[in-house]
Amino acid sequence: MSERQGEGYRVFADAGMTPMRSARNAGKAIRRWIAYGRWLAECADRPDPLLLAQGVGPEARSIRALSEPEGKALLREAGLPVPSASVAASAADAGRVAGSIGLPVAMKIVSRDITHKTDVGGVALGIADPAAASAAYERIVAAVRQARPDATVEGVLIERMAPAGGLEVLVSVSRDPVFGYMLTLGLGGIHIELFHDVGREMLPVDARMTADLVARLRSAPLFEGMRGHGGHDVDALGALVESLSALVAARGHDIEEIELNPVWVGPRGAGVQVLDAVVSLREY
Repeated sequence: MSERQGEGYRVFADAGMTPMRSARNAGKAIRRWIAYGRWLAECADRPDPLLLAQGVGPEARSIRALSEPEGKALLREAGLPVPSASVAASAADAGRVAGSIGLPVAMKIVSRDITHKTDVGGVALGIADPAAASAAYERIVAAVRQARPDATVEGVLIERMAPAGGLEVLVSVSRDPVFGYMLTLGLGGIHIELFHDVGREMLPVDARMTADLVARLRSAPLFEGMRGHGGHDVDALGALVESLSALVAARGHDIEEIELNPVWVGPRGAGVQVLDAVVSLREY
């Protein structure tokens, strides 16, 4: 009842109760009360944030960006699914490496000075034979030297292309100066900048929390499958996130950022692959 409907409202209020001014507000309050209860139930079996166990850590003297091969080696050692790859130092070497890895291949410039390789012509995809790999090597190096003459070029990374039919996903961990390590997950590739459809959680994050995070995305139907298309391997994505979370927890405070974009998420049962990785370490 409202204040305009007699003195009953004031009787309830003076007694310490919470009378509602309208049925609409009463319904809204009950919905929020139920949502709060569900949130409490979810928190009951969630791990404590790393922030409570580790704090935010000391200030770093500097931040060092790893090259892509170095970063992927670190991830591979931690059990993340990273495709095998080799670095070619010449055009002839590129043709040989491409033939040995298995065609088609992806080729990317290797330089600690370059983060966004596509912007400087440093990427070639779908290279189907060794001769094309040799030509792509020369094309990539020439384009990068023209766009970034100041950059140190260490070679060209060659790895086998992921199969068709996967979903590109962003998985990243960054160190927030207040909340500690935060996970960001959402559509990857160019879609991250187009749709900004991401979710965030404080580390540690396990496979179950990853599935919940995916379900809250606007793009969740793409993961689940729609219009005759099967869903994608969210279970494998959850295992990847859990391994990444464990890696950051084990290394303490020396991780500044790990960005995996894209992670190829295949159809159900096909697994996931880390296609690109940017890793920055804190130095004290």
